[in-house]
Formats: sequence, C-alpha cells, structure tokens
Amino acid sequence: MAKPLFSKSARKHIRTQKARIRREVFDTKKQQELIEKLLGEFLPKQKEEKPKKAPSRKAELIAATKEK
Repeated sequence: MAKPLFSKSARKHIRTQKARIRREVFDTKKQQELIEKLLGEFLPKQKEEKPKKAPSRKAELIAATKEK
C-alpha cells in the first residue's frame, strides 16, 4: 500500500479549504488558481539543479590516459 502524500490532518484541511473556495468563488479559472496556490503551500519544494562545472584540466588528462 502506498504512503499518502499528506498527513490525515493536512488532507482534511485541504479538503475543507477547497470546498470553501468552490463555495465562495464563482469564476472557475480563479477557483483553479486558488486551489493550485493552496496545494503549492503543502507540496515539498523541489531542489533546483546546479549547473555542472566544466571538467578541470586534471579530469581531461585522466580521461585521455584511460582512452589509450
């Protein structure tokens, strides 16, 4: 059985907030924006990938000797 993404209390909070948004906001696009914002608060932040450094001269020499 898969582990749920959110805890039980967080799921309940999200469910009630989504219902509140759907009751109070009539514009469907605005509803989707607010719901996505709500979920964005709970989702774990993804790490940004750092750009890889260019190989150093030492790494180039090692690669060249391995080819021989």
